[in-house]
Amino acid sequence: MQHQDALQRKLPERIFHAVCFEGIATAILAPTAAWLMQRSVVEMGGVDHYPRHHGHALEHYL
Repeated sequence: MQHQDALQRKLPERIFHAVCFEGIATAILAPTAAWLMQRSVVEMGGVDHYPRHHGHALEHYL
């Protein structure tokens, strides 16, 4: 019965579930990663569009 329901889901419902999944994952993982790596939550959430230095964003890791 549940397998049939999964096949009949409409596109808007699938998009809603995907967006919710990603949002919840980011809400859980960004603070955890920020705490472990001693970085800001904004940086770990992937929404930091303006690096704090003028070099390439990956230079910090090289």
